[in-house]
Amino acid sequence: MNLKSRHQVDPTFNMSSMTDIVFLLLIFFMLTSSFVTPTSLPVNVPKVNDSVITQNEKVKIIVTKDLKYYIDEEEIQFVDLRSKVREKLSKGDISKDAVVIKADEDIRLGDGLKVVGLLKELKVKVSFEVKPQD
Repeated sequence: MNLKSRHQVDPTFNMSSMTDIVFLLLIFFMLTSSFVTPTSLPVNVPKVNDSVITQNEKVKIIVTKDLKYYIDEEEIQFVDLRSKVREKLSKGDISKDAVVIKADEDIRLGDGLKVVGLLKELKVKVSFEVKPQD
């Protein structure tokens, strides 16, 4: 009596179909990410050679050319800046938190330093958003 199966299972795995799917997904995400435009206030940030990526960004302060101040795209007055930043930051150790300043390149240095000084009083890390040079 012959009990052997006629159909043999091939134990090898062909990766070509898996790589096709991965490449199609990669192309899809690359194309769709280029269509996404960030909604932000129009601020002409300065260009520099190097830019540093902030790790623990919690709050973004935007300073426009006409000296309007925004925290996370919500317009505020300069006198309310300290309380709003403190409110936005975590209740724990705020010295570990970071604030990013996106300031227009046409503002005076003194106006930018007012914001930096205010943030240094709160003992938070401060960095500026910049554009890479061409």
